[in-house]
Amino acid sequence: MSLPMKLIRYSVSVTALVAFASAPCFAKSWRGLAPLLTTRAQVLQMLGSRKLDQSDQTESFGLPNEVVVLRWIRPTCGTQTPIPKGESFRASDVVLQITVNPKVPLETKPSEFQTNPRTNRDWLEANVDCIGNGDGHWSCSIIFDGFGYSTANGHITALYYFASASDAKDWNATRKSCSPSGAT
Repeated sequence: MSLPMKLIRYSVSVTALVAFASAPCFAKSWRGLAPLLTTRAQVLQMLGSRKLDQSDQTESFGLPNEVVVLRWIRPTCGTQTPIPKGESFRASDVVLQITVNPKVPLETKPSEFQTNPRTNRDWLEANVDCIGNGDGHWSCSIIFDGFGYSTANGHITALYYFASASDAKDWNATRKSCSPSGAT
């Protein structure tokens, strides 16, 4: 079997495993936290105060089995507007993306599926966008579903939950495009 076909089969196997593992999460939410729906106040109520460093747009929470990184936006601004550097987070800020980094990478076991895409066209129609460096490190996103993952050497190293393409489009249609220095 050719290397591209092996990579495709491996990626489809990982996608199926991740989809199965995230089924209770409804594809774009994690433990009841949902992009564009959950406020920072709700997150703090569920996860407690942040346990790790924060950056200008993210806060990290060290949980027993994973490190969770939440990226925020202002509730009145579009999804492309970052929170300005130096501004404090607010209770009303909304989750833009959830990144879950397992402390012990999740093992994957590639297997054959009847639904494996057989051609590049089938692969593209499967709605999975993957990039890799050729040595076992992959990052894949399912943009229309709001879910992604990263792998390294057969293990899942991160899970990403973000607004689906249609949810982001709906959000942006009802929000202004704030300037980074004037976000409200």
